[in-house]
Amino acid sequence: SGQHKVRLVKPMYEPFVQEITVYDGRTSTLSPKLVPAFVRVSLRAVPGGEIWVNGEYKGTEKWSGDLSKGACRFEVRKPGHRAAYLSRDLDSTSPMTLNLPEPEPIYGKLIVNSTPAMAIVEIAGMALQETPVIVSKMLIGSHEVRIRKSGYQDYVTTVTVSEGKTAEI
Repeated sequence: SGQHKVRLVKPMYEPFVQEITVYDGRTSTLSPKLVPAFVRVSLRAVPGGEIWVNGEYKGTEKWSGDLSKGACRFEVRKPGHRAAYLSRDLDSTSPMTLNLPEPEPIYGKLIVNSTPAMAIVEIAGMALQETPVIVSKMLIGSHEVRIRKSGYQDYVTTVTVSEGKTAEI
């Protein structure tokens, strides 16, 4: 019996602290009301964009969930692109929807020649044009390239394009 301090802690809620008096032979009742300390957030990114929140992967293109109040860093990652960032201070419990910024593409250059000339060049299954081909803005990374010409066996290779560099086949 006597005066006691009760503290309840639950993730994403404000701590609850209250003093209560307990008497011999009697039941003391406490009915705490926990105050939310989170925000319901809906995020949208570009097609194929990975959503990261405070360094934790959340999903691709769309995500909704509860985040603790306070400073928050949103990131969109996409292969061949520089990540895009957005920082927000989540200070309200009102739901919010954010359209995240688009990552910036990183380019290199690709030149494709063939013997005989006039062969069709396909990258990622899409026919570009006949050789010689110069792609001045090619996303960095590895790409499968197919070169085909009627009467000849297809040539398939993987090329790695680097930022500001020229790859040649």
